[in-house]
Amino acid sequence: MVNSYIPARIDAMIGFIPSHGMNPPGRAPRLTTVRYGAKTFRFFYQNSAVVWPDTALILSTLARRYASTTAGAFVDRRLTARQRKRLAVRADVGRDADVLVVARDHPVCSAGLTASQARGIARGGIERWSQVVNLPVGAPDAIAVRVEKGSTGSKVPRWGVRDGPKYARGARGAADGGLAQAAGGDQAVAGLTSWTRARAYGSSVCSVPIDGVAPTDATVFALSYPAAFPISYVVPRFPFGASKLSRAMMKGFVDWLRGADAAEQFRARGMMLVADGIPALTPEAAPQDDSPLPDAIPVEQPPPDAVEVPGPEG
Repeated sequence: MVNSYIPARIDAMIGFIPSHGMNPPGRAPRLTTVRYGAKTFRFFYQNSAVVWPDTALILSTLARRYASTTAGAFVDRRLTARQRKRLAVRADVGRDADVLVVARDHPVCSAGLTASQARGIARGGIERWSQVVNLPVGAPDAIAVRVEKGSTGSKVPRWGVRDGPKYARGARGAADGGLAQAAGGDQAVAGLTSWTRARAYGSSVCSVPIDGVAPTDATVFALSYPAAFPISYVVPRFPFGASKLSRAMMKGFVDWLRGADAAEQFRARGMMLVADGIPALTPEAAPQDDSPLPDAIPVEQPPPDAVEVPGPEG
């Protein structure tokens, strides 16, 4: 069994894939053959996964002396030089980004924000739109912050905010991070969500440019948009009590994670996969009417034997 940690920020794109993707409910159970060293192993994978709010806590847990050979994590950042001494990237999976979404004709859409201003809106240091942009007469000034809610019901950490209570006072959680309100023309809303969700709404909303760079498939994929991040799978370099059996088990999981079966499942959840390259047609270039498109991330029904286990508060 392989146990995977998942940061709350990317949980919506990953869901139960690590725990149930290799043997999904309704499909005949199958054994996976793994060649490791000079031996061949056959495993029936019954994996598990846990969602933790803080990526730093996940990485420090995996880097400990007694980290398990069969434990790994999906992470939403590059490893530091110090972390690479204890951890290894085994799969470069995808790309995503934090975005701040407003109504498509909001003045800040053309003016843009700095990364510092976006963080200030998220944390509540900036409470009025007039602090960052010139408003037309009669436009609402007070910022209504909307934050994406995760599978455990907590606000998803974005824009440097590590947990819900540190968001702006009065910030409300919403399953889509405020996209529907922005698409409906609400000029007060600042929606804090992911590019994966926002890109499905096309031109019916505006994902605000940050430091002069607008989020697009190309800028997010290339990580040139300032709030873009890679999604990778990391494992301990020096796991405790490693054996050929446990190493073979992790190898089989990572091989599957890099393969077509896992890619199809991630793609269905809207993830921009590294293996797919930059999408040929970005949503902002496609013809749009005034109606928002369906959410990029479908509502997932847990497998029958799944248990939602939130991690410790970080």
